[in-house]
Amino acid sequence: MWKKLLAGILGIVGLVVWKRFLGEDNGIQGTTQANPATALQRAWAKSSSMSGQEFEHFMADLLRAAGYKVDVIGGSGDQGVDLLVKQGRRLIAVQCKKYGRPVGNAAVSAVYAGARCYGARESWVVAPEGFTTGAIELAKSTGVRLMGHKGIDGLLQGV
Repeated sequence: MWKKLLAGILGIVGLVVWKRFLGEDNGIQGTTQANPATALQRAWAKSSSMSGQEFEHFMADLLRAAGYKVDVIGGSGDQGVDLLVKQGRRLIAVQCKKYGRPVGNAAVSAVYAGARCYGARESWVVAPEGFTTGAIELAKSTGVRLMGHKGIDGLLQGV
């Protein structure tokens, strides 16, 4: 009896180690831990088919690879904040928008207010399709950073 139990435990440990070395636990499916930049590039190349939630997780993985600590907050009751990003003592509230069109000023307003709720001094809106004129004007007056396609590409190149 104890031999079967020991064999089962060793089997589970082996499976965990095997998955870890294949990189299935790193947040980016089907990639190895040795080269997250390549995995992120591949994911970004397929970003047009990402759902909003997949885009949030992609951005979390990208920001982690860029050296930030990231907590995924998104969901109901998130106060307009999808990610809380930390770098040292710096806390940034991030709203991710994966729309097929430029994002309006509602996202800027939401993340600005949500940042105050979480105690973040900075706030960003990330949207690959860009921003409306109204969103750009509101972001300038509130200090919210807007990151479009070029900003995401820049982060990828820095990884």
